Amino acid sequence: MLTQRTIDIANDRDFVLSLRSLSTFENDSPAWRPTSLATYRARWNDGAADEFMDRLTRSLEDERTIAEIWEEDGRPVAFIWVGFTSPAAYGVVVAEVLDIEVVPSHQRLGIGTLLLQHAETLARERGAVILRSETPVKNEASQVLYKKLGFSPDRVRLEKPLAPV
Repeated sequence: MLTQRTIDIANDRDFVLSLRSLSTFENDSPAWRPTSLATYRARWNDGAADEFMDRLTRSLEDERTIAEIWEEDGRPVAFIWVGFTSPAAYGVVVAEVLDIEVVPSHQRLGIGTLLLQHAETLARERGAVILRSETPVKNEASQVLYKKLGFSPDRVRLEKPLAPV
């Protein structure tokens, strides 16, 4: 049985960063990705990890933020982070899935669907009229999941490496 709880920045840091770095390694632009996961994690942990956790921590100052660990039998198996903005020019509240991760052993079991459905419900309750997300073009499983849940493309971001990183 799955249960969810609010992320505890201090105690959940290693779990969150481990999943986040694995996901970015698997889906990052080839221009950013070295040849091994260990090399990537070392580079990522040199600054990106702290930056990611700082952004997550700051977002928790907004009471609308959704930042949850999902557990199975007391063990973390997934997390989701949804932030909120209210662009003045549009006069609406937008919820954005900033991160959603499931441990590899629990992928393709429906947990991602549950996370997104849960986030949608909470986002609506917290005033959002739009739920938005971004996913790498090579992460086809993520794209299938989002489309299954009614998401549609909003824009396309293109990238061209100009020099080796």
